[in-house]
Amino acid sequence: MQRAPVFQSGRRSRGLSLIEILVGLAIGLVTALVIFEVFSMSMASNRTTSSGNEAQISAAIGLFQLERDLKVAGMGFGTLTQMSAAGVPCSVNAINPALAASSPFTFPLVPVVITPGAGAVPDQLDVLYGNSSYMTAGRIYQSGSVSGKTTVSRGGIHPGDQAVLSDPLMPPAACELVEITSDANADGFTVDHVQDAIYTSFYSAAQVVATRNSAGTPAALNGTGRLYNLGPQPRLNQWRIVNGALVAANLLASGVASPVADGIVNLKAEYGVDDGGGVAGAAAVPPAAANDGIISPSEWTRAAPANWSQVLAVRFALLARSPHLEKSPVTPVAPSWQGGSFDMSAIPNWKNYRYRVVESVVAMRNLIWGTSP
Repeated sequence: MQRAPVFQSGRRSRGLSLIEILVGLAIGLVTALVIFEVFSMSMASNRTTSSGNEAQISAAIGLFQLERDLKVAGMGFGTLTQMSAAGVPCSVNAINPALAASSPFTFPLVPVVITPGAGAVPDQLDVLYGNSSYMTAGRIYQSGSVSGKTTVSRGGIHPGDQAVLSDPLMPPAACELVEITSDANADGFTVDHVQDAIYTSFYSAAQVVATRNSAGTPAALNGTGRLYNLGPQPRLNQWRIVNGALVAANLLASGVASPVADGIVNLKAEYGVDDGGGVAGAAAVPPAAANDGIISPSEWTRAAPANWSQVLAVRFALLARSPHLEKSPVTPVAPSWQGGSFDMSAIPNWKNYRYRVVESVVAMRNLIWGTSP
């Protein structure tokens, strides 16, 4: 029997050699390294961009909130005719049951107080204003007792309001913050501020107990004086930098600091004091001249003014830092604002971070409207 022919290929299949496999692996590794390097560079660029955006956003939020506070500073007592005696503001005695450790406490009756920080230490700003919807100017009272004042008109003053009592001619050593407990006196003029009184709040219609009145106002305040109504929820907001964040605490309420903006590492501020040393047109006005309504570069100061009615504006700056530490320095010189350069000595490796500076000049409108010469 004849066999069928067997056909064979000219070359037997032997698969991939070891050299070919190694070459393929080498090409794959090089490709992976290139891909990961490009990815790493892209991620670094994204981190830099996003961290810079975070700093910008935080700075803008902090600027908006602090600027808004300063715009209403002095509301309720902007018509105070004299805010200092021999350069010392009237010191307001106040009781805040939420601040047991410091109750009673005192604060100066001025719209804003700058507490300068030495060197790299941030400044602190205390901003005071009321929120009365019914009364924004001072009200004369003609007589009074330790627990009540007889005003020329008590319209706009309601139970639940907090008011500052002050001598209209010369601020005494201490003014007084009182809680209005009644406006129902039959004479139609007297408002009461009785210690521990139970009264019906005009604003909530609820029964509340007065917690902010002392046993009686000082004798100096029981004659003729002025009453400045700050409304039911006045604010003494203390702005400062804590652990790389801008925080604010209302010292007339809970006193608890609440974070406003993260990534803020410094705060600087100055008063704009119109003491007559500005420039009108091209002619310089000598320092002894009357107030000219101009704040010259030399009239910006961190020191408390001798005459608070000459404070026409406050300027401040916030320094925001990105959270991303760069491998190499990216900020060769210290960031600066109109008041000068920031002291960066308290920030380790500060040159390896990116920064954003935001600043603003805020007119003290309530002071200008009420007390400007």
